[in-house]
Amino acid sequence: MTIHIKKNGQQHQLLTIDKAHVRPKTRSTDSDELPPGRVPEDVWNSVLRTALALPGVKVDRKAFLRRALSKHVTEKVLQSAIGTSPAKAGVSKNTIRHIATASIKWHRAGVSALSFASGIPGGWWIAGTVPADLTQFFWHVLVILQKLAYLYGWPELFSEDSELDDETLLILTVFIGVMLGAESAAKILGDIAERAAAQVIKRLPREALTKWGLYRLAREVANWIGIKLTKDSFARYLSRIVPILAGIISGTVTWISFSLMTSRLAAHLESLPLAASVIKRRRNDRPYVRRNKNGDVKKKVNVGLFSAAERRRKGKTKIKPAMVIAEM
Repeated sequence: MTIHIKKNGQQHQLLTIDKAHVRPKTRSTDSDELPPGRVPEDVWNSVLRTALALPGVKVDRKAFLRRALSKHVTEKVLQSAIGTSPAKAGVSKNTIRHIATASIKWHRAGVSALSFASGIPGGWWIAGTVPADLTQFFWHVLVILQKLAYLYGWPELFSEDSELDDETLLILTVFIGVMLGAESAAKILGDIAERAAAQVIKRLPREALTKWGLYRLAREVANWIGIKLTKDSFARYLSRIVPILAGIISGTVTWISFSLMTSRLAAHLESLPLAASVIKRRRNDRPYVRRNKNGDVKKKVNVGLFSAAERRRKGKTKIKPAMVIAEM
């Protein structure tokens, strides 16, 4: 039975009653309940937790940045990069890209070699090699996404304790969703980056997705990855039936997949506010600072909407309020 209500002379369908259960005709967008199909999300969470349980999967941000940047910048710039971000410390985009590319190549070679080795046996041995191959693949994915995130200005992704909460799993899931080409994941990551950049935080806060209204969207990404993972795993299984040839196919597919995933993430991270050395601000009376490559203040000016235009007309300065950039 359906109950109708009239409002402003128009008839609207309000509720549907079915066997004494009253349910709204449309789902509330504010609800945090899981979208239909829990199984794919559970499959993905199982793979993710298994990969996170392997040793060496967590990257220490401070140690990594010191190791990666020490050959390219001075100690002063290095300390500033650890305290803020490489870009804000004055590290050039080319240097960051060079380090990111080197890290990607190292992990790509490692994961492709392991994938080739696990695909060689063929036949009925593949029943055991497919789960192991999937786990080590996502181990490399998790490590490289942390390295790329820290190079492009992100704070610590893991909480201080060793416990893995659902929020941390979902944030990692969003990163991997970007790597797999999910547009919704790219939007979520962009929203997180904007909020993190505005607050200038050293570690992503607990329950960040819940506080920022992104929890439900992140769970939908996890569900999407679970569905994709199930299909891709079956394809991997079929590709390994023939020995030797299976190893070549597996290694090649892994090489291509890892290359596409990491290039997507690196390009997206570079476009986010956290990767910027300076950002545009609205025209007001805030001080605007320019720095040189060593991180020292090169120029500081106070730019007001009216006064800047007045000075420009008089020829005393060429500063344009709309073009001025400020320190983050």
